[in-house]
Amino acid sequence: MKWEQPHGIYCKFFDSLSVSEVYGALIKSAMDPNFANLRYRIFDYVNVTELIIRPNDMEVIKALCDVQDFDAPPRVNASIAAPDSEIREHWQYWARINADAADRIGLFTGEIEARTWIATHPLLDRSV
Repeated sequence: MKWEQPHGIYCKFFDSLSVSEVYGALIKSAMDPNFANLRYRIFDYVNVTELIIRPNDMEVIKALCDVQDFDAPPRVNASIAAPDSEIREHWQYWARINADAADRIGLFTGEIEARTWIATHPLLDRSV
């Protein structure tokens, strides 16, 4: 995970991906002093070779985020680079179980498309 100034995070995952790695990235970003200014996230799954996450795990991540407030600040755009359809399906499920998330998530097969979507979507008003 690396911060992209002034307002974003880029998370690149490799090899086998488990729910603990996804949650760990959320914890790491939430503990960073820059988190208060977060406006977008890019999640790059292009190099993931094995997915060890079930749909139920997405509900667990959501519940943990709600309890810990790790998804704050609200109204953050997320762009997903994932050639694997199963990963994209998990993100579609995430959008369904999170209020207003569908408008804030872009799903793509590669990093260039994911970055283009972030660059062409305005940073959202966090006060809404």
